[in-house]
Amino acid sequence: MPTFVVDANVMVSAMLGRSLPLLLDIALESVLLTPMPMIFEAKHAIAQRRGADAAARVDGLLELIAPVQPFAFVHCEAEARARLEAGGQSDWPVLATALAFDAEIWSRDVDFFGIGVAVWTTRNISRAIPVRTNRNHGATDG
Repeated sequence: MPTFVVDANVMVSAMLGRSLPLLLDIALESVLLTPMPMIFEAKHAIAQRRGADAAARVDGLLELIAPVQPFAFVHCEAEARARLEAGGQSDWPVLATALAFDAEIWSRDVDFFGIGVAVWTTRNISRAIPVRTNRNHGATDG
């Protein structure tokens, strides 16, 4: 069973877009993790677009995506920061979590490409991971 670290942009897309059914299916076939800072980032992004009530619904995703406390990945911070370019430094918790759990990354953020860890976009993951319902899900790169 593959393990994916889910970036904030995937959670935002699931809550605001059409990829929530895909996320549900992937959760049945995979282990999904996200570092706590990405939960806060997703809530902030959704609150800016749809208000605080919509942002509170992100907590429902935590039934599918296990939140990872910083103590579980902070020991990989230096390595994660060294692999990321200057513009991607704020995403170090995602990479550090992937390194700590020997996981792949699910994100649409190009800062993760070429860092030595497998990175999946929503479009690619929808094609590669077996799902139980409609395989298309209207997935876009998000």
